[in-house]
Amino acid sequence: MKEIQGDTSTMVLRLKTVMNELVQISNESWSQFEKSLNFYSVEKDQYIIEAGQMPKDIFFIYQGAVIIYYTDASGKRYTKNLLFENDFPSATSSLIQGTTSNVTIESIEKTLLVGIDFKKFRRLAETIPDIQRAYLRYLEINWIVKKEDKEFLFATKDATEKYLSLLQQYPDIEQRIALYHIASYLNITSTQLSRIRKELESRKT
Repeated sequence: MKEIQGDTSTMVLRLKTVMNELVQISNESWSQFEKSLNFYSVEKDQYIIEAGQMPKDIFFIYQGAVIIYYTDASGKRYTKNLLFENDFPSATSSLIQGTTSNVTIESIEKTLLVGIDFKKFRRLAETIPDIQRAYLRYLEINWIVKKEDKEFLFATKDATEKYLSLLQQYPDIEQRIALYHIASYLNITSTQLSRIRKELESRKT
């Protein structure tokens, strides 16, 4: 990752807008929070966090896309998530526990990130009420609501329904990232995804 040294005001403004949708943060609190931010540019197919590393930041995607995955002893990947603009990729459980990451986060497009220094953020959350509420709301949405929604979808729907749900959430996803990433996320083979796409296309004719 390359640290951005130039004007980052538009990145800050977007992050502030998204966080204020979670909890309204006062200008005074935001000025303190802003001190915990760093800004990065990542080329396509570059590691943001590697499994075994000690993570430092929660990230905010200003532009681009990332994949989060586990790797087993044989080197096989298991995709945990695909994330895009305004999402917050992180190895949060490792950050909370102070342990090395068991996931890898990798860019699958050229990506611009805001890094939120987790230790600084936690210290602010301990003393500033609206930062504390923002942190709680972040955990509720990203580690309870979204997680349970995904678990329900993957437990109760077939591959075609999961694929259609992904397209509804990200209509341009097939124009942005490789189909094998989509197949991996859906836990199917690229061949299976090709069949699903052909079947859906045939229904239109």
